[in-house]
Amino acid sequence: MSFPCTKPVHSLLLISFPHQLLHALSALKHYRIREGIPEQAPTIIFAWSFQSSEHEQNSPFRIFLDSVLCEFPFVTLVFPTLHERRYELSPFRTLIHRVGWVRSRLHAFSVDAIFFAHDASADRTAQVLMQSFLDANTICFGDPPGFLHPQFHSQHQGNPIKRLIWRSRTRGLTSLRSPTISIVTIGFDENISASHGDVLVLPRSLVVKTLADIQRGLDKIKHDLRVDYNNQEENAGCPNILLISNFSESGLTSRENELALYIDICKQFVTKGAKIIIKPHFGTSPKFINKLTKLLSVYRPEIFPTISAQIPIEFYPELVKRCNIISVSSSSALLSYLFEKQISHALTADRIKKYFKVDRVTYMLEANQAIESSLCTAINRPQDAA
Repeated sequence: MSFPCTKPVHSLLLISFPHQLLHALSALKHYRIREGIPEQAPTIIFAWSFQSSEHEQNSPFRIFLDSVLCEFPFVTLVFPTLHERRYELSPFRTLIHRVGWVRSRLHAFSVDAIFFAHDASADRTAQVLMQSFLDANTICFGDPPGFLHPQFHSQHQGNPIKRLIWRSRTRGLTSLRSPTISIVTIGFDENISASHGDVLVLPRSLVVKTLADIQRGLDKIKHDLRVDYNNQEENAGCPNILLISNFSESGLTSRENELALYIDICKQFVTKGAKIIIKPHFGTSPKFINKLTKLLSVYRPEIFPTISAQIPIEFYPELVKRCNIISVSSSSALLSYLFEKQISHALTADRIKKYFKVDRVTYMLEANQAIESSLCTAINRPQDAA
């Protein structure tokens, strides 16, 4: 693996999923305008995927980032190898070990700001980067498009043995770091914990401009990944598109209940025999998709091509504008906001109580209420200046 080593980097962005790219780059641009830093100052994007297979040489995630970032010449992509992801950067390593690895590879750089979606997951990669550059500002852009999660708490992660493992990984650290500021696309949370610093909501015009810049990189993606998204859009007509989440993979519900949730939703929103395109979540397994397709056989289900499914739905503007989008996540608010279009938000309080684990219901109800509230104001939100 080769790392850049000849010039300093002003900012370091942690990207673990394709959909985070829009929000990270938007937050970066706003931060630089605010601080008087040149917008195209050198930047590193550090890619760390929860799926270690995405660190293979020609993985869809790697090709996606390589292609899109051609439109951002000031950005250098640092993508650890599969071996580095599984060993030196394994989430089961102590944080101090991973910090040492990052510092040894990026020792030539002066980092003034670190951007990350959250520090709420068990891998703690965001904390690793924050610990690696103790003088850098720490900026949270939210779990897209703007949820600010509490910091990781090992006492809530898995069974007692797992909790012990998670706690043991922090040994050697003097203290844990938090965001100094949060810059989000949509301000979902009204009562933000002080641990997230001041919360700034991005101007819509800035996010739309960043989306257009990213969009230009899709021409190369179509060639490299053999995905012609324009044909997908032209041939789609006006079907229903179901944006599924990864609720069971995230431990919020069982696999069976998540499948039952989508069946219930389709009964409400889709006519029998109608065409429905299933857009998988980045973390959805092929086995889950195959099972869901069989269970939705009363309709005409189609699945986004494997590679195309990894491209966030907001990068298919014509599909979003033309089709009936059925969503169960914060994508409802994001798409409504970006494209000024009504989205069918299908997750309700009754469905949460019926299909989710009892100890996760309160969290899901609060998060869903924030999404529903934002849907009422997304279209009318003023396009303030950057």
